[in-house]
Amino acid sequence: MTTSGADRDDPGESCHHPRTLAEVCRVARFDRHFSEPLDVAAIAEIAHMSVSYFSRRLRLVFCESPHQYLYRRRIERAKWLLRTSELPVTEIANAVGYASLGTFTRTFVRIVGETPTRHRARGPIGPIPGCIARAWNKDSTIGEASR
Repeated sequence: MTTSGADRDDPGESCHHPRTLAEVCRVARFDRHFSEPLDVAAIAEIAHMSVSYFSRRLRLVFCESPHQYLYRRRIERAKWLLRTSELPVTEIANAVGYASLGTFTRTFVRIVGETPTRHRARGPIGPIPGCIARAWNKDSTIGEASR
């Protein structure tokens, strides 16, 4: 375990603590499984942490509990699907992990402030600015990609 600032377990640390690469990687693994039922114990095991430590680290880095983080990630994906596809709202709800359209809609309204249908009515998402696309496609400089 490193002793960098982000790995300290000081309950007095603020929620705006900087992220470490390891922290982001752990969460990225968490993100790939966001449409599945939340199993904090399994995710914590993947991150080689206890459930309570994983929950504390996630809250410290993102200021959210694992459940809040999962809901937000699901709704972010749903927002993108609503504006980039013609899938029915029910299908999008199922695709992001909601078995109930009512629960999906209530969660969507609570987080976004409008219904999924109203959000879709905003129209398609515009093209990505060239500078963002270039930065996204730029080769990594930290050496994690195989060459």
